[in-house]
Amino acid sequence: MALNNQCIDGPFEDVIDQLLVLDLPQLIEMLESSENEPILRLASGAVLAHRGDPRIKLDKPDMITIPSGYAQLGLAECELDEIASRYHHFGLTKDLLRRESPEREVFISHFRIAKYCVTNGEFHQFLTDTQTCEKQIWPNGLDPLRRNNPVFSVTPSLAKQYCQWLSNRTNRKFRLPTDAEWEFAASGQEHFQFPWGNEFQAGMANSLEENFFYTTPVGMFPIGASPFGLLDMAGNVEEITLTSVKENLCRKNNCQIIYETSLKGGSFAKFQDHARTTFRHSNFNSDFSVVGFRIAEDILNN
Repeated sequence: MALNNQCIDGPFEDVIDQLLVLDLPQLIEMLESSENEPILRLASGAVLAHRGDPRIKLDKPDMITIPSGYAQLGLAECELDEIASRYHHFGLTKDLLRRESPEREVFISHFRIAKYCVTNGEFHQFLTDTQTCEKQIWPNGLDPLRRNNPVFSVTPSLAKQYCQWLSNRTNRKFRLPTDAEWEFAASGQEHFQFPWGNEFQAGMANSLEENFFYTTPVGMFPIGASPFGLLDMAGNVEEITLTSVKENLCRKNNCQIIYETSLKGGSFAKFQDHARTTFRHSNFNSDFSVVGFRIAEDILNN
């Protein structure tokens, strides 16, 4: 019989012990049900990580196709004052918001993007195969109960190396998504301010409001999915994209696109203002860098 909130109690370790009787589909159902208490969902994810989470397929990652189309991206100049006022208590200013302006229409060719961020387990395999030191990622070693949590403390260089390693391993061409691709995949044709809509809602993402203070298993917030079905596009870890913030400062004929990196999506260490789909910055120099990534892939026309 499946466990539910009424028969789960005790500290985290006790909850895990009670979940060991469940099979993998039942554990996934527990993890992804918003009706379950957070401790039950976290414990379900930990048991999945220990057994081997079937949702995580290193060589066949779950990719979602984003169709070609014109996308509305960024913030209009007339929106800056209102949004700065709404989030001023988080330290967001109009000057900072200018990184997200102007609003513009961009044509995006169809591509694929991963449903989930790259996990600890996947990244550990990359580091092992390439004989790269893992101390900067897990100073005390990889926690086996967090193998299905998104990896963080990743540099743009390592993220690009991972894409190349996985491409070589699978005979495919993986890469990092561009800023525009990521924002379109997160906000959809509706150009939502958050992946799920235009208002922040509790329980939709692992942002600082949820008080987890650490990463959670990928896909733990399915009700916060983007219009295309991508998970954790808000919160959990900030994600590396391939377009510099300088791109958004372009003005008509005076525009130079420089492919560097910017961060999107917010994290467990950031409040809701960072979880907005238009938010972007390029500060990789924090002492506690909650930076991860997800992979993308071009669709070749026959």
